[in-house]
Amino acid sequence: MPLPAHTSRRVASVTVGLPLLLLFLPWRPRSAAAATPPYDAMVRSATAAFESADYGKSEALWREATVAYPSAALCWANLAVALIINASDEAELGVRPTDRALDRLEEALKAIATAGSLAPADALLLNSRGNALALLQQWTDAA
Repeated sequence: MPLPAHTSRRVASVTVGLPLLLLFLPWRPRSAAAATPPYDAMVRSATAAFESADYGKSEALWREATVAYPSAALCWANLAVALIINASDEAELGVRPTDRALDRLEEALKAIATAGSLAPADALLLNSRGNALALLQQWTDAA
């Protein structure tokens, strides 16, 4: 279903691996009118990949969206969620991540920081940050 022109779709995972929570925010990125492909189409594609559990594709699509729409907090936040999920799939439970999982978690924390600078009142970013820090076994910072 197409989104109204004044609405953007917010996709976030409440915790890593759990079903998505879809929130509709009355916010559009400042550069949406000038960029191609259209913002709403990019969001729908990345969301569809996430909903079909194709987290690798979702990560790639959210990454493309952050390049096309760097002022869109939604894109940064959802890139972080995809990175966290992919990192958790690569990590061993109870062992601090290394290699690609570690890189993904560090990138997720940067994406969360960027999203937070664009949308500072987003509580879901705190949840994503806590998930990333917990996977990094930084328990004090994750709390």
